[in-house]
Amino acid sequence: MSKKLNIRAYPRHAVWALLGCLLCWGLSCTQNPFDDQAEITSKNKVSGFIELEGVQDARNVYAWLDIFELGDFSDARGYFQLELPPPEQQPQGGYTGQVNLYFYSANYKIDSTSLIIRRGEFLFPQGLTDETGQLRNPVILEKLLDVTVTLDPATFSADDSAPVEIFVSLCAKQHPVEVLTTETNDREIAVFLAERVDTSDGGFIPINADAYREVYRLVENETEVWESFFVPTQTRLPAGEYRMLPYIWVRQRGLPRRLVESLNIPYERFSPNYGNLPFQRHGDGFFVTTPEDSTVNVY
Repeated sequence: MSKKLNIRAYPRHAVWALLGCLLCWGLSCTQNPFDDQAEITSKNKVSGFIELEGVQDARNVYAWLDIFELGDFSDARGYFQLELPPPEQQPQGGYTGQVNLYFYSANYKIDSTSLIIRRGEFLFPQGLTDETGQLRNPVILEKLLDVTVTLDPATFSADDSAPVEIFVSLCAKQHPVEVLTTETNDREIAVFLAERVDTSDGGFIPINADAYREVYRLVENETEVWESFFVPTQTRLPAGEYRMLPYIWVRQRGLPRRLVESLNIPYERFSPNYGNLPFQRHGDGFFVTTPEDSTVNVY
């Protein structure tokens, strides 16, 4: 005949000790993502889809994994995929810990999610990912700033000495946005990059980058237009089709400096490589109608 445990027969401190042991035993049964016994699938790839508020084409959003500093640009569908190096090529012969996956387009609000890695492999499912390592739902980035660039005239010769006017329209979508840009005494915005778009080689040609001063400005949620100009005879652009990229940094919290530097772009400093910054702009292209000048420096 079994005997019932009579709690009252034991001193109070013994009862509390017994309950503590039971609690510790129960917690030890909870899954620990770093525990060898956790029943979670290990993988070396993470993937998913990114959407941009207000546009259908979500290409050129940068997905970046810190610690490993791996990056991938999304395609037109917004799809990205990152693959970890083999464990033997990682720190400590197989990294274990938490990493952050960032999603970045310069005029959209940066977003991120945390992932767990054990001995060099992702643990799936976890958080926003399913058992295959794909995000369960698309990441939707909130738009911070609208930027539209137009030129007048939009077709000209490299031999023209008349100024070509540039108009940069900006509008913050929800809250005021702080930006870093450039100006001169006669230009509200000074520095641009002309991006060649009709050849596979591409390349960026600096415009008005010889002398300028940097300024911080607050863009409100009403459209404002910054005016500038350049003289074709002073730039000598080769014949072709281009689009104009204004030098504008959208400042926001949570943007890792190393993310920007992984694109070979100096953080908040002008460089011809600024053209590699993922940025969603509007505006028509422009055309230069003279023969190519091989003396122009294309970066």
